[in-house]
Amino acid sequence: MSRVTGWVRVFGMVNSALGHVEQHLVLNGFSDLILRVFGRKTGRHARSANGKAALPMNFAIEVEAELLAAP
Repeated sequence: MSRVTGWVRVFGMVNSALGHVEQHLVLNGFSDLILRVFGRKTGRHARSANGKAALPMNFAIEVEAELLAAP
């Protein structure tokens, strides 16, 4: 984690029931955690969220991220 110099983009997929439209609120918790752990300068990122009818192994959420890292 000490090599991470920036969070570029986060994409979250939320296991959702039909009609649920607040997936972005679920991802707020993830974004808040990243900002708390890495600070605003390093942890700030762009984000998008989608709802899915099902995720592998019945996960509640799946997150994909692009980060910058020092060599």
